[in-house]
This record gives sequence, structure tokens and C-alpha cells, in this order.
Amino acid sequence: MVLTDVQAAFVESGVSISASSRDRNHRSSLARGLGCRVSEDRRQLRLLLSAARSAELLSDVRTQRVLATVYSLPSTHETLQIKSSEAWVEAAQPGDAAHVAEHVAGFSAQIMPLGFSREFVSALLDYEPGDLVVVRFVVTAVYTQTPGPRAGERLAAA
Repeated sequence: MVLTDVQAAFVESGVSISASSRDRNHRSSLARGLGCRVSEDRRQLRLLLSAARSAELLSDVRTQRVLATVYSLPSTHETLQIKSSEAWVEAAQPGDAAHVAEHVAGFSAQIMPLGFSREFVSALLDYEPGDLVVVRFVVTAVYTQTPGPRAGERLAAA
């Protein structure tokens, strides 16, 4: 699968990001993403997370290598789900902390007009730059999850 240019720009914007994996007994683990970077060929994504706040999910990705991510724009509820059966954990790179700061600012700009405070955003997306970790994953499937008649529809490759 290859993301379209529009999909790639969407997941890198100030969207709400949730990630899920599972253990060998199929119990889910969840974490909040702090940003996402798309590879140049748009076949892989790098999900930025707080290691401390995502320990269970990271453990599950290390053992099961599966990941589902959801990207939702709070102001419109436009939502994409991206799944992978090829995910792994790696160290954050130089520039990732700056990307997270940009993502948090973009997310703040989305939800503050909806009545959420800067303090709320800070608590929700709290992280230490030295605590950032990456889950890199290959795009296996993309679905629209925007509420409406097409929700759950698998999207074709670019």
C-alpha cells in the first residue's frame, strides 16, 4: 500500500492520533501518538510516542509486530485508520522532537476553538523530548473512518 499525497499530508497534520496493538492473547494496548512522519515513498510511517506513556503498546509491537493507528481531525471528524502487520520499535532521530512540538501546536490549534484549554492539551500530550520513541510500520491497509455511509470502507492504493 502507498498513501496518497492527501493522506500523507493529513496524517502529518495536527490530527488526533491513537494507536493500538495486541498481546499474544489478543488483549489490546492503546497509546496516544505525538506525531507521525511519512516516508518519501509513502509506504512506511514513523509514529512518535512517549516511551513512558506507551510501554504496554511498545511491548506488544515488539512481540506481535501489529499496529492499528487512527488519525482524526477534531474540527471535522474526518478520520483515517491505517493498519500494519509489519511494525517495529526504534529510537527517535534528531528532528523528531521538533516535529512533535509542531504536531502538538497544530493539534492545539484544532481543539482550542472547541473549548479545550492549553493546559488540557499539555496534559493529554505530555512528553519529555528525551523520552520519545518511534514505531515504524509498513502500511498494510487504509480505511476511511469518517462518520457517515463510507465509514469502514477500505481505500485503494495510490
